[in-house]
Amino acid sequence: MRVNNCFKYISFLKMTILLFVFFVIGINNLKVRAEDTTENIGGYIYNLDEDSKYEVNIDGEKTAITDGTQLGKLSLSGAIKYTYDLNGFKSFEISEGNVTFNYVIGNNIVDKESSVWNISEDGAKSVNKIELDEKINNGALILQSSLDNKKWTTLKTVTNIAGGSFKSDFYSTTDIQQINGTYFRVIIAYKAKKQLDDKKILFVNVDNFEYKKCVELYQFYLIDNDEMLGNVAKPSDTPKKELGSKVKTQEDKGFSGTEIIDKKDPHYGWDIGTFYINGYTRETKDTDETPVFIKKVGDRVTLWFDLKQDIKKLNNNDKLSIASDKNASDQYFETPVTNFKRGALIIRFTDYEGKKHDPVIYTDYLAANASTTADTKVELFEEGDYEVALDYSIKDSKGVNSSTDYRIFFKYKVRNGNSMAFPFDIVTGDELTNKNITENGFKFDMAKSRYLNIDVTRTVLNRKENDIIEDIRYNRPAKDGDEYKDEGVYTFSVKNVYTGESTEKTIYVGSDPLLKALAANNISVKELEQKLKNGYVINEYGNLSNPQLDEKEKKDNKNETGVDSNNTSTSENVSIETDDSVSEQVDESSSSSVEEASVQVDNSTDFNSILSKILEYKMIIIAIVGAILILVVGIIIGKKKK
Repeated sequence: MRVNNCFKYISFLKMTILLFVFFVIGINNLKVRAEDTTENIGGYIYNLDEDSKYEVNIDGEKTAITDGTQLGKLSLSGAIKYTYDLNGFKSFEISEGNVTFNYVIGNNIVDKESSVWNISEDGAKSVNKIELDEKINNGALILQSSLDNKKWTTLKTVTNIAGGSFKSDFYSTTDIQQINGTYFRVIIAYKAKKQLDDKKILFVNVDNFEYKKCVELYQFYLIDNDEMLGNVAKPSDTPKKELGSKVKTQEDKGFSGTEIIDKKDPHYGWDIGTFYINGYTRETKDTDETPVFIKKVGDRVTLWFDLKQDIKKLNNNDKLSIASDKNASDQYFETPVTNFKRGALIIRFTDYEGKKHDPVIYTDYLAANASTTADTKVELFEEGDYEVALDYSIKDSKGVNSSTDYRIFFKYKVRNGNSMAFPFDIVTGDELTNKNITENGFKFDMAKSRYLNIDVTRTVLNRKENDIIEDIRYNRPAKDGDEYKDEGVYTFSVKNVYTGESTEKTIYVGSDPLLKALAANNISVKELEQKLKNGYVINEYGNLSNPQLDEKEKKDNKNETGVDSNNTSTSENVSIETDDSVSEQVDESSSSSVEEASVQVDNSTDFNSILSKILEYKMIIIAIVGAILILVVGIIIGKKKK
């Protein structure tokens, strides 16, 4: 019985160890990602008269919404966290990605019995002096944004939201909004009715309804957190460089082609604004003369836009303004026809593999920038190639209204300034430094520096007696993520073509004593070969020793303390014997000190060796200790049950 129990405990121990090992490895390799959350946004409600034009004092006193009385509920979804109230706005920090706005229609005032408030169709086309493209019908949603909580830009309007086709996730933030920090407000407007007792008109019963108009207001503030923003540049930081200049394009040709800006042109002699870039360390140029901005660790390359004009009164001329372009497209980026509104910013990214990503379009860009007097960040940039365009139209209301198309376009590249590729042990994941050895093999990590030239040479060592023959097996390019497991000496060189800097490292793979000796003694193959010819031997750790020299040193040490007495007198012998006895005492004392020092060195060496082994097998040790603890707890619980 005890034998069976013993086998059960052993099986339990084995299974526990395996589970614990998998658990520890999983935790060790777990990539932590910011968790998405949903935050409900509380709002305010205004109950207005039937004849109201939905005009409210948004900055005045407000009545908080009582749950169950509103048309729907607003929520934010994303990697966000509430921080504090900012000027009466709930402020949320974003740790990753973008944020989605959701408005879900409830059943509080939709499809209810006639004796309570029900939503009703409304033919109005404006809310609080905000013009809509369509009638409100069964409710309207208006989304606005501001950079300073003073000047507001309408981003989106949706009508008939309770009519059945409204998509609840109605908006997603942009990077520009998040890196600058943006105030948002959502306005919901609708008409409602409630049936009263019938009334008689000329002795005929007719339906009798009470009507009201309602405005729901939700407001909040969003910004990337400190970790996302990192070491973001300030507008005054140097070095910095202006990019792009205005070009007049052909009329209604997708902002393509060019025309001369002469003295009769409304855009003659002044600029709408300036793009500039900073947050980099050095600038160079590519072979096609495209600017290349070199960044080091900690740099955050930032593109800015400085709006120099009042978009409603360009060049101080109240006849000139930025036109709203409702059916526009960009031929260069091949964008579909869309509502550019008052200027569209378009950015396209090309990655290190040459893949052109879909262009990102920021509509109503000039209007959004007009909501602040400060320069606005366009985007923070990592390695890659970028193309940027600002398409806008100018309306000239002098005489016959006319509009003219203009464009600012430029390209640039961002590159990391290092010339490093980092080798990591395939099994342990530990970084390997120059002339380290691993039996597991290694792989490259280019640390997101995708524009480096890496070449790897693998050499195999063959020993014939005391000669070492180096045999180059290959010399070839390498890339990020490549793995190298075959035994040999790997020498890789990394070159940054934009800075001209290069780095060379050597990694030894395998358990061959020659490789261990090269790594342990930090010597070249030629030096190791010479030592072997001189009688040196290699121990299991790769350390070198020479038995002949060690024996000779012992003899030399003995001769230095000994005396030849063959040609001395008896009295001298007595004296010598006395001296020898003293000498022996000194030798014994010296020998004892040397032995003690040797023991200390050996103990230190043993301790370091043990410590390195512990670190090497730390995961297994943790697993075994954990398994033993679990086993002990299991045995204790089992005994208690008995």
